[in-house]
Amino acid sequence: MTFCRRRRHPNSSPAAALEDDDLLAEILLRLPPQPSSLPPASLTCRRWRLLVRDPGFLRRFRAHHRSRGTAPVLGFFTEEDRGISFHPTLDPPDRIPLERFRLQITGRTENCRIVCCRDGLALLLNVHPGQVLVWDPVTGDRCSLLLPPVFRNMDKFYSGMVLRSAAAAAGDGDRFQFQVVFVRCFKGRNARAVACVYSSDTGAWGHLIQTSTPLQVLRTHDMATSGALVGRSLYWFLHGNSSNAILEFDLDRQNLAVIPLHMEGWIMSAQLGLCSGSHSTTMEEGD
Repeated sequence: MTFCRRRRHPNSSPAAALEDDDLLAEILLRLPPQPSSLPPASLTCRRWRLLVRDPGFLRRFRAHHRSRGTAPVLGFFTEEDRGISFHPTLDPPDRIPLERFRLQITGRTENCRIVCCRDGLALLLNVHPGQVLVWDPVTGDRCSLLLPPVFRNMDKFYSGMVLRSAAAAAGDGDRFQFQVVFVRCFKGRNARAVACVYSSDTGAWGHLIQTSTPLQVLRTHDMATSGALVGRSLYWFLHGNSSNAILEFDLDRQNLAVIPLHMEGWIMSAQLGLCSGSHSTTMEEGD
């Protein structure tokens, strides 16, 4: 009878593996995304604490769980008479205190409204006249943007969306990198849709993008305040009394298109579910 004994390499033990910072980071990235996961790990030792508090690691941790759809919903925002309020949904020890996501601004919060919540960023209107505010509730980062003249003093036929840049969403570079897309529809004989894109990389709004729209589409239509991101295109519903349409904005080609509909419909995304005219304002831990 022959006995075989596998020889153990000096660096193959679990303890030795944890001495490798890169390997340790990969292990910690796979902790559950609940808010209570990382604090106990940071108490292990000073080395672990420095790692889990590193901004680069935290960006990777959020991006890891966001890309896998495992990030829990921390809560939701509502628009109330006294301003915007956060309502946590998790149970202790993962429950987020109300003060953690309280918007501290000097503007008029009672008239403030949420235009969009996406990628962990909130897009707010009416904080200051003619401006919008991009806010990251998790980090507290914020940026006030002066709207282009065509989007000031707007009526209800407009909407907007905020998106984190591809590099920031992947956990690379500056986390507070984003794009803001505003769209507006004009009714009447010169019915048209216009859009404009702001990029934090350039710190400026781009050129106005326009497309004509059929008169029958926008004569009686309202634009849904919430939109959907499908692939690299943004979509909004245009609701009417007798007909409907979809407004499409292609982020890569930077162009607008109106898609007439002959029935009530839903915008379906293979990644994010579905969206109609409802206003989604949830916040996820992976964000």
